[in-house]
Amino acid sequence: MRSSRRFFLSRQLRAAAFGALIGAGLAAGFTTAHAQEFLVCTSHRNNPSHPSPSTARWANDGRGILHAFAGDDLKAFFGFTPRIDIVERDTPNAFALHPNRIAISSALLELIDSTSEFAFIIAHELGHLREGGSRSVDTFAPIEPHSDNRISHELAADVYAMRLLDSSGFDPRAGITLLDKLGAASRRAGAAPEVVYPSLQRRIVAMAHTR
Repeated sequence: MRSSRRFFLSRQLRAAAFGALIGAGLAAGFTTAHAQEFLVCTSHRNNPSHPSPSTARWANDGRGILHAFAGDDLKAFFGFTPRIDIVERDTPNAFALHPNRIAISSALLELIDSTSEFAFIIAHELGHLREGGSRSVDTFAPIEPHSDNRISHELAADVYAMRLLDSSGFDPRAGITLLDKLGAASRRAGAAPEVVYPSLQRRIVAMAHTR
């Protein structure tokens, strides 16, 4: 079972590496139009009124995490009512679509081993949504090394996520383990993490030094 899962991850990370390299010119992240297209394409492949058992389970767990973060009044806590969409995609990815949507790919969920790691993904995207603005943010899009503004947003969302996890009883270091696994899976697939995800190690180091 472990070897078949490893083969699945290897294949999906090769696809992620190829897609990231092709999209390197789009290092600033998804536009709102791109994010909406992402969700629309997924809705054609899945019947939203009859989600798969796996998708329904993840969505239910996500709602539980939101309530662990904020209690029953999500709008009062966040300033908006977050919506989580689990989308069937072969590339590990997650992004925030203003004003209130969080999209997480099924391939990214295949990498997580704990509720805290799932909570980190949600909290990180909540950090982007709390920044406001109209553009969406693609968390795992390639980022050019000189894109300091974009990287600073990712680092700020990581810090927000760590503090939210810590205050809610989750493991605040879960983001480090998740990004470590993403990098390791990239290497197993024969792709250099620093090429596919240039900000990955910088984010890991920053979180490791966050108090």
